[in-house]
Amino acid sequence: MLAAGDVTQSFADLVGKKLGVVGSGSDWKLTDARSLYGFRLKKAKLIQGESVKLNVGFVGDSWSEYHRMPLNLYGRLVSEFGEAAGGGWLQFITDSLSNWLDMTVKTDGWTLYAARNTWTPSSHGCGVDGYANYTTTTTATMQVTNIKASNMNLYYFDEDGSFRYAIDGGTPVTVTGGNTKTVKKITITGMSNSAQTLSIDTVGNTGTVSILGAYLSSSDKGIVVNKMGCGGTVSGQHLRILDQIPNFTPDLDLDLIILNLGVNDYLQNREPSEYSLNIGKIIDAYKTALPNVGFILVSPAQVNADSQYKMTDYRDAMKQIAKDKGVEWFGFYDDMPSDYSAGNALGAYQDNYHLSDIGAEAYITPIYQNFIKQ
Repeated sequence: MLAAGDVTQSFADLVGKKLGVVGSGSDWKLTDARSLYGFRLKKAKLIQGESVKLNVGFVGDSWSEYHRMPLNLYGRLVSEFGEAAGGGWLQFITDSLSNWLDMTVKTDGWTLYAARNTWTPSSHGCGVDGYANYTTTTTATMQVTNIKASNMNLYYFDEDGSFRYAIDGGTPVTVTGGNTKTVKKITITGMSNSAQTLSIDTVGNTGTVSILGAYLSSSDKGIVVNKMGCGGTVSGQHLRILDQIPNFTPDLDLDLIILNLGVNDYLQNREPSEYSLNIGKIIDAYKTALPNVGFILVSPAQVNADSQYKMTDYRDAMKQIAKDKGVEWFGFYDDMPSDYSAGNALGAYQDNYHLSDIGAEAYITPIYQNFIKQ
């Protein structure tokens, strides 16, 4: 005869096997989305016709910086809701795999601060993504083409230099720093919401200029997906930029964060226990700034490299911190072959460490169906 607890567990196991959500012991690969109430209620407002933005952010390493997964989700959301509200966070980085919504970024004469290259916080500020472009010259230029927005917030770290910006070749506007060593923004309104070009230069500069990023908006209603990853970072390097988060979250107003971290911790033999603690601190920082933001932590699939640890060690550590923090978790590792070569033969990978368009489809589909669409 079964005790009550045995009946409960047996029923849970049955439901888990049927839904693929829970199971006996540690045999489960995703959570049930119960913590995403803020996201669901914002989505409900949008469905009911209210003028709200449903804001999603991709945070973490190159799996969040490269455009494949964010773009796949963006396409699904816009297809379902029929409206985009802007390009969201614009990263001033030039890697073609990081281009966002057909925009192209070109820079010349700037030094790039990237969180992946250091364990020291930037002395020139940085964006919510861990990037900054700074210079002391009078010849630095930056250009972003094919911007589609009606409004733009351009963020800079206020130092003792000056820069100029212009839209579509118009008369340059000069911004002179006050050396307050704080993040400031310029709000550019009245843009055409068609393909436009932002140009920045440092003609006449006599000090230090640091450009951090921009936020693009085209409507007060619809979908915004913010691509905010910093390729090459391990979890601990994100701790160096946590104090920057409150400078940008009032504009980003994120409802949901999809966090991708683990590949680089694995490649660099970082302690899984340390990895887990770092993710917890990232969650805490965003939750302090945005109490109702939801999190989906995603454990990566096996990459083509060996490590002191197993990828499953990082999977289990992420699963535990998700449970401890009361956020959502998806074990993408468990949705893919445990052997890289098998997944690669099926077309899942672009290279040794990154997913292809096929892999991105396999990644986003269960996230969309189990966490976002419901």
